[in-house]
Amino acid sequence: MAGGSGITPIFQTIIEIAAMKEEKVELVLLYANKTEEDIVLRKELEGLGDRLKLHYILDNPPEGWKHYKGYITH
Repeated sequence: MAGGSGITPIFQTIIEIAAMKEEKVELVLLYANKTEEDIVLRKELEGLGDRLKLHYILDNPPEGWKHYKGYITH
């Protein structure tokens, strides 16, 4: 789980794990932000393909947002 710019250290870990091709590790990321514009490293995360199941959560999603909306408290 990551929020906002807190994705940066988690991204480094995800890259290292995703590079371990011989390991059968499934990565799941819940990535929360206030708005769609706040999503950092979006292209890089989406570029990891099947190695990462990515779930976006926005407090203030735009019209037609197809991912989760809301606020994570605990």
